[in-house]
Amino acid sequence: MKHFLLTALLIFSTNAFSSIEETCKSTLIYFDLGNTLVNTKDHPYEVRYMPEALEYLNSLKEAGCTMSLIVNIPESFGETYQKKIATLKEYVNSRWMEEAPFVWDYFKEIYVPHSNGDLKPKPILFRQVHLNAWMLSKKVFYQGETPAEIEAAKKAGMNAFLVGSRGNGFFLPIDEIK
Repeated sequence: MKHFLLTALLIFSTNAFSSIEETCKSTLIYFDLGNTLVNTKDHPYEVRYMPEALEYLNSLKEAGCTMSLIVNIPESFGETYQKKIATLKEYVNSRWMEEAPFVWDYFKEIYVPHSNGDLKPKPILFRQVHLNAWMLSKKVFYQGETPAEIEAAKKAGMNAFLVGSRGNGFFLPIDEIK
């Protein structure tokens, strides 16, 4: 009986993983960074992963999902896109408290506002991401921690999930990314 249950579980797990691998071919997954993937709220000078975040990201990466970030950073982080990204990474890395570094290489792109007037929940970044996904014929998911951002993402045509909003885990369950 134990062998049967173990075999059934293995078959179910393999099929579920195959399904997410197929889904990942036609899907782009975007995340907010602060208080979605990393905790910047409790101790602003001690940044670390949110609970379950690294394991979740590892699962998506193993399945071949394309992940990117949509991050609110102020104009003061730099005048150019490159400077803003460098300042963002330095900000997180200089406060990072985990043993292993943050997994920046998991993310294909990092979207940041051009100006403070474009900060989320303003729709411009969500519209840009949705347009890019549409041009690639991809479905797009966004996960973030504020209801206003989730609503703006949905209005832009994205599938959006408020992290921490369910009792069965902090992030959108992988089997619901379809």
